[in-house]
Amino acid sequence: MKSHIGYWGILMLVVLSACRNGSVTLLPEATGAAYSMVVVADSSVWNGVAGRTLCTVLSADIPGLPQAEPYFDVTYVAPPRFGRLFKSSRNIIVLTVDSRIPEARSVFSRDFWAESQGVMNIKANNEEQLAGFIEKKRAQILSLFEGTEQQRQVVRLQDRYNRSVTDSLVSHLGVQVRLPLDMDRMKKGRNFFWASNDKAEGRMDFVAYSVPYTSVDQLTLEQIIALRDSVMQVNIPGGPEGAYMTTQRLLEPVEKLLNVEGKYCKEIRGLWEMKGDIMGGPFVSHVRIDEANRRIVVTEVFVYAPSKSKRNLLRRLEASLYTVKLPDITTLPELKVTPERIDSSAIDR
Repeated sequence: MKSHIGYWGILMLVVLSACRNGSVTLLPEATGAAYSMVVVADSSVWNGVAGRTLCTVLSADIPGLPQAEPYFDVTYVAPPRFGRLFKSSRNIIVLTVDSRIPEARSVFSRDFWAESQGVMNIKANNEEQLAGFIEKKRAQILSLFEGTEQQRQVVRLQDRYNRSVTDSLVSHLGVQVRLPLDMDRMKKGRNFFWASNDKAEGRMDFVAYSVPYTSVDQLTLEQIIALRDSVMQVNIPGGPEGAYMTTQRLLEPVEKLLNVEGKYCKEIRGLWEMKGDIMGGPFVSHVRIDEANRRIVVTEVFVYAPSKSKRNLLRRLEASLYTVKLPDITTLPELKVTPERIDSSAIDR
């Protein structure tokens, strides 16, 4: 009996130690649809200036989509109803007004009540202070929760990806990527690679191409779009003869600097269209520098889903851009652009 108790005692110590080290978890998996958000607050706060401000931030239109679609689909929950079911939600923001709090502050936590979950607690002395804090930190709030959603997709791609496409891209351009399993159609061109699921609706496409790097001037938005249009005209034909892909300019593309694995990356969001055809949709490009081979490498995803929402389809595919691996890195002194980075700790001040 003593040896039996001793065995289970040792086993429990091992399990508890593993939990503390992060290798074992007893948390349930986060639930809810992608880009859904649960907001917990007293009804007076939710219906007041702070709640309206947060709702405006979360429901703002995502740039680069052909129709209005919000960053997040918001569900309000009063504290008495915030039980086990809602605590497993994938994205949660808790608003608190407390006169004992000297100044507004927030804390962002991952895996709080569930695995792969993002939870933000925002507290302030009064509603006006809370609303002002939310407005001031709107970019960081969106970035943190978008990043959490993106990370979920990247994790899914760690094991479930089309290995045939990965191998083909590596052999053709020396670049790695992990794409969803159903993206099994491929086409190769000169310094160009194209993969697609080739569906009539809910179509997802990925392209990669490269050009020699000679100057930082190549990294302006105008030059990147000019390069994109020239490459797509040659390599992405439309249905009717003579039709080809180009960048739609009614809604100008937007750029943002990213830090991917500590290195420069420029993100471009915009709309594509087929000249000579009626197809179109949103795209996202990542422009990076392959320092070892002194070239610019562009990886891009675009989707086609007429008359349907495109946010989740594009976001799901966009995660693949963060799995891209370039060849070994060296030093390239000509690159003078310093990438911006939103530090997750900045929201906690």
